[in-house]
Amino acid sequence: MTPTLDQFIGFGNVTRCSSILLVLLALLATSLTAHADTDPTRLRLEIAGVRSELRTNVEAFLRLQPFTAADATLPGESRVRWLHQRAPDDIRAALQPFGYYQPEIDTELTATPEGWLAQYTIDPGPALPLVDLDIQIRGEGETDPAFQALLSPAGLEVGATLDQRQYERLRNRLQSLATERGYFDARFQRSQIQIDLEAYQATVVVHYDTQHRYQFGDVRFENSPLLPSFLGRFIDLQPGQAFSAAALQRVQSDLVNSGYFDQVMINASPDTAEDRVIPVVIDLTMRSRSKYTLGLGYATDTGPRARAGLERRWVNRRGHQFEAQALISQIRYGVGTAYTIPGADPRNDAYVLRARIDAEDSSRKDSVTGVFGLSRRFQRGQWSHLLSLDYQWERFTAGSAERRSTHLLIPSARSTWVNVDDRLQVRHGQSLTLELRGASEQVLSAINFAQGSVNGKWIHSFSDNQRLLLRVQAGSTLIDDDDFAKLPTSLRFYAGGDNSVRGYGLDSIGPRDTEGRVIGGRHVLVASIEVDHRFRDNWRVAAFVDVGDAFDNEAPDLRTGAGLGLRWQSPVGPVRLDIGHGLDEPGDDFRIHFSLGPEL
Repeated sequence: MTPTLDQFIGFGNVTRCSSILLVLLALLATSLTAHADTDPTRLRLEIAGVRSELRTNVEAFLRLQPFTAADATLPGESRVRWLHQRAPDDIRAALQPFGYYQPEIDTELTATPEGWLAQYTIDPGPALPLVDLDIQIRGEGETDPAFQALLSPAGLEVGATLDQRQYERLRNRLQSLATERGYFDARFQRSQIQIDLEAYQATVVVHYDTQHRYQFGDVRFENSPLLPSFLGRFIDLQPGQAFSAAALQRVQSDLVNSGYFDQVMINASPDTAEDRVIPVVIDLTMRSRSKYTLGLGYATDTGPRARAGLERRWVNRRGHQFEAQALISQIRYGVGTAYTIPGADPRNDAYVLRARIDAEDSSRKDSVTGVFGLSRRFQRGQWSHLLSLDYQWERFTAGSAERRSTHLLIPSARSTWVNVDDRLQVRHGQSLTLELRGASEQVLSAINFAQGSVNGKWIHSFSDNQRLLLRVQAGSTLIDDDDFAKLPTSLRFYAGGDNSVRGYGLDSIGPRDTEGRVIGGRHVLVASIEVDHRFRDNWRVAAFVDVGDAFDNEAPDLRTGAGLGLRWQSPVGPVRLDIGHGLDEPGDDFRIHFSLGPEL
């Protein structure tokens, strides 16, 4: 007889199987419900136990990290779980560069209504100490001070925690320095980090063989009409001199700054070397030979004005230069020329022949001045020096006095020091100008006098938007009372105007004659304080107070001017527009001042 199904399984078995089936169905339903409430397209990471650089590096190494971005496309569940399982390996790799080789890592991946949540709790463990440091420089670089200076702050120290980043930096700096110094065949003989996890310590070994240093060969200039002998005075390179990339950069900078060239390309590749001697080929692109300028403007003090100029960037193959300028306005006109002859070191040394004629016919001055002179300008560090000898003839009227003529042979010396972060956009900087000049009746002059002046400026930024600007001018003349009437108005001191006491007309402050006309003084003292605020890129507003006076031997009677200004940072320097009010007689209700050019 064939048994029935109930007989084969047994009634109890059927009941048990039904219960198991119901449990499985319930679990499946719960799982489906959980996944139905979970967003499988989102992933969040939570990292605990590490901060700063360690945390940043862990995030960079975790292969799940890119999928946390809002626009990232999350892979399927199996891929997410696979990447999560490899997270401990990622974390260990991220900690090792910082010297942590025994971390403890707890991981958890959870499906939440907001998406996947990957949690990592990290205990970095003890830091691996560096117990030995074996760094050796071999070859000609062994005695090169540049390599010794590089090794002193190498960043690796016995007893400190092993930092693989410092090891890599050392390797890179050695290779960079070798290239900069001309050790083009340099190589690492040994370079490794030896790690003993049982003893839990590390050793760094770097043996770098620089081999031989390359040298400069002959220097050749191409595509320039200027004499090679003249161009050679711009450079310090000599055949047989040890190679230096910094020396080549100085040569390029000096040639570009000379004003003759638009572009300077230097080819000194080790691929062209023979017996480790590298020829230097300098390819020059000349600027246009002539430059013409024309400018129009307006100022309250001078009215409409026009300026025209011609610059001949090179007159001949020896690099001589010529320039001429003409200025005309309602009250002034002038014409001047200058012929420049480069000195032995044309980067810092030049001789200039100058001729100029100026005239002014205003309510304060009536003069015609002619000057012919020779000067030498040169640079020493941050100081620029100008030594001049000028023969000056001037016909002038000061106030209501009778018209006079005076001739003077004037030696002078001027030194200027500038320390600034950026000449066009000054945040911090100082400048100082000292000048001395005089004449003697014993040497082709109508009178005796000596004169000195000091001009200083100081700029300090308190933040990206606020600055403080201070300015001071002081000058004094030693001259007999009988000779002062013969001193030309161009050599007297005045105050007032754009770069003096704003709110007053140009040269309107100074001693006056019996009719109240300004005649200029022996001395001058001016000070200014200004604050400005940047309210938009390249735009600033300013507030200022100026005080000053030109005076004779009595104490100064300081005049005060105050006002507001607007500044625009143009490509060639700041453009300044000020409205000033003179608070003392003879100040104006308001006066507009306009100026353009570097602040220091």
